[in-house]
This record gives sequence, structure tokens and C-alpha cells, in this order.
Amino acid sequence: MNDSHVKLSVYGILVDKNNKILLQKRANTSYANGWWSFPGGHVEQGESLSAALIRELSEELGVVADPESCHFSLTLIRKPQQTKRYVNFFYVIKQWQGDPVISDNKASQIDFLSQSELPDPILPYIKEAISLIDQGIQFYESEH
Repeated sequence: MNDSHVKLSVYGILVDKNNKILLQKRANTSYANGWWSFPGGHVEQGESLSAALIRELSEELGVVADPESCHFSLTLIRKPQQTKRYVNFFYVIKQWQGDPVISDNKASQIDFLSQSELPDPILPYIKEAISLIDQGIQFYESEH
């Protein structure tokens, strides 16, 4: 597997004043339509992780977050899928500007939910990331 087969992705975990996390139900994408996930996506060539995160939050939710308010929480290396390996970076964000809305047509629903009421189906690596972050684990190689 060469470097061109390693895909970097960033995910924003927006946490509201009631300690609920924002999840979105994927739609109109080539992967996991109907499954719940965090907003986020691939890091583009030459783009920093924080720039990718800020861009994805703006594109998907119409919100603006300051990079200093995006707190790194987890690097999750996912099991290779076919010829690709995914390295996912998760950031917890408690301050942003704007009200989250579906702004890119890649979700059919968004909602702030408590961890005790996670929706089904939720992508396995997203559920795993929530658990790892709760445990304070910042680096993990997953089987998902």
C-alpha cells in the first residue's frame, strides 16, 4: 500500500450547552447513505487538518469555527478497506458561529443527541470513536 492509498479525514464533534453531540444522517453520497456520522470529510491535497475541518464544517453545516476552538481528541486508524487505509482525526468543538443546518445536500437530517440515545444505524467507527474519546484514548488502530 503506497501513500496515495492513505486517505486522511477530519471529523468535527459539535457539543452543545446540554453536552449533546451533533450527528448527521448521510444522504446523496457514494458511501453509507442512511447511516449516522459526524460532519467531516477528506483532507484535500496540500490542506492542513485544521483548514480541512473548518472547510468541512462550513460546507456541511454552514457554521464557522475558529481553529483554536477545535480541540484534537482522537486519531483513529481504520482497518484497510480494499486498497485504502483511512486515518481519521476527530476534534471536539464547543464554540462556533451560526446555527447548524444541512447546507450541502449530503445529509437528510441533523440532530444534537445525548450519547445514551445514539441513532441506528450509526457507522461502527463513529460509535467506536465516541467510546474511545470518552475513555480519553487519543490514538487507536481499529478493526472497523
